[in-house]
Amino acid sequence: MRASLIFDGNDWQATHIVVYDGEEPVGTVRIRWFRDFAQFERTAFRKEWRNPHVIKACAQFAFDHVARKGFERVITHAGPLYARLWRMLLGFTPVEGKGPLLLEGHPEPYVELEKLLERPANALGLASDANTLFRIEGAWDEPGAHEDRP
Repeated sequence: MRASLIFDGNDWQATHIVVYDGEEPVGTVRIRWFRDFAQFERTAFRKEWRNPHVIKACAQFAFDHVARKGFERVITHAGPLYARLWRMLLGFTPVEGKGPLLLEGHPEPYVELEKLLERPANALGLASDANTLFRIEGAWDEPGAHEDRP
């Protein structure tokens, strides 16, 4: 696999979720943001933590984060074996009308999958309080250091 695909520069404008067991990192997912969807990439778990409970907990955290930011759709791309996991464990479905994605250095084509999310009542948007929008990513309900306190 070419280094340009692994080190592609998108890390600088993505959200990274790291799953920990205590102080030990055990899994990760990178989320990139587009106009009307979020894209999960670089999902990986250390072998000892590759089980449905850990994967589902990480995915639910990521789904909640994406929905809170106002997105109702998340996509991912996966080889056939992992596409089955995304479908059966996490409720993704194949995207209609999209053919397989061929990536250099990958022996099998990737499938594009999507999951529709329900946007919560407190999703961020133009009507959100300005202080909320300045708060730390993911901690939108906690007052920030910049806010005046009575």
